Amino acid sequence: KALVLLGEALHPIMDSSSPMHSDPEGNPLEWNPTWPFGHSPAEFIGKETAKNITEAIYSSQDVALRNAYGDVFGHQ
Repeated sequence: KALVLLGEALHPIMDSSSPMHSDPEGNPLEWNPTWPFGHSPAEFIGKETAKNITEAIYSSQDVALRNAYGDVFGHQ
């Protein structure tokens, strides 16, 4: 249960680098739950595919997610 809750808590951190959830400056976009389209169900369609994950995004996400995990479980 704790890991499920941690996963839900990490989701907003991951969204912060998502083109579907933030503008190019990293500001969050308003989410419209009545328009769920846009996430990519496959690599050849959608606005968010593996090509959107740059090395800089990967590195910053790695640090942010590890820090959040450490905050929860007391590891740094």
